[in-house]
Amino acid sequence: MDRKSRRLMMVAAPCLILLAAAGLLAQHGHVAGAQEKSAVEQTKLSKATPILLQYQGRLTDPGTGLPVADGSYTMVLRLYGEPSGGKSLWAEAKDVPVRDGLFSTVLGDTTPLDQGLFNGSSLWLAVKVGADEEAAPRQQVLPVAYALSLIPGSAVQAKSAKAALTIGNSGTGPALQTSGSIDV
Repeated sequence: MDRKSRRLMMVAAPCLILLAAAGLLAQHGHVAGAQEKSAVEQTKLSKATPILLQYQGRLTDPGTGLPVADGSYTMVLRLYGEPSGGKSLWAEAKDVPVRDGLFSTVLGDTTPLDQGLFNGSSLWLAVKVGADEEAAPRQQVLPVAYALSLIPGSAVQAKSAKAALTIGNSGTGPALQTSGSIDV
């Protein structure tokens, strides 16, 4: 099937299932009640939890609007820092099963996603199916609501008798590293 007989229609923007912040918390072994966990559990938590993005879409025939035939389609998924043009910041290729035109895949399970990609800068996902050109337009990667409190420049605030933020490290490194001026 050539480019003119197939088109990629995105059903929804990428959903983050393990956002960078969640990955960081798991990587550093600090979760609520972590002090009560055994050394074995701490070691399991401190092993790098990969950053993964869930992505779903729909492949249709542009002439009919009907779903493509069921099967496995080779897809190349790329992240860019711009909505068009520019150099790819990350890419992975994989065979993705498609049924009734619908597919679901996880970005980062074949080629690991770098934590540095999730620094508050905008990202766009491009998908290329088989020998076709990359689908246009690219889909902007959007954060989940709670993750917005973790982007650079955000503030953690609470109205509680408990601490608004607790930072800990059960390992040998510092719990917090800062640079620049600090207002306390």
